[in-house]
Amino acid sequence: MQESDLRRHLAKQTQLSSGLIPILGLIKGREEVRKQIQDRLGKNISVILFDTLSRAQLNTVVPSSGIAPGMGKRSFVSALKSGVMD
Repeated sequence: MQESDLRRHLAKQTQLSSGLIPILGLIKGREEVRKQIQDRLGKNISVILFDTLSRAQLNTVVPSSGIAPGMGKRSFVSALKSGVMD
């Protein structure tokens, strides 16, 4: 694989739209991540990818409260609405 942008690979495999929250967005903290997620959901983006380098950055998105990487959009939206991402 010479292309590192997973959105390009996904575009060849699915008609679902995908978006990215880059590492520079993640290092701004949970509230900024929440805003960026809401922005993408508001644009009907079906798949949101998170650019992480460390467990700490992953925990900005996936807290230890049970949300797991790779979960479906409905589960993620439910988690947002229930306050798990707070």
